[in-house]
Amino acid sequence: MQYDKSSTRVDKSFSPNLVNVYYNKTCAVCGDSFLSDRPHGKYCSLRCSNDAYILRRRKRVDKKRAEALVCVVCDKPISQEIGKIRWYCSNACKQKAYRLRKK
Repeated sequence: MQYDKSSTRVDKSFSPNLVNVYYNKTCAVCGDSFLSDRPHGKYCSLRCSNDAYILRRRKRVDKKRAEALVCVVCDKPISQEIGKIRWYCSNACKQKAYRLRKK
């Protein structure tokens, strides 16, 4: 499902007749100002919330990929490519690690 900012804005559903407190906030992703009924609101729309989640996930994966530059078993360097993170340099090291875990 593709989110667009205009249809998922947080302050679009607010009614001025209600006696609630609204906070004028600035979006952490795009910098737009918006009204929030929560004092800790960060994002102006579902689109910005999803974009922030994608950035956090990308940082987490990059950190794991940087940690996995050497084989866990034999300490040989591993070339990391796009896709799944490799922890072992070969199938032999993977099998050795499995046998050590099973003891």
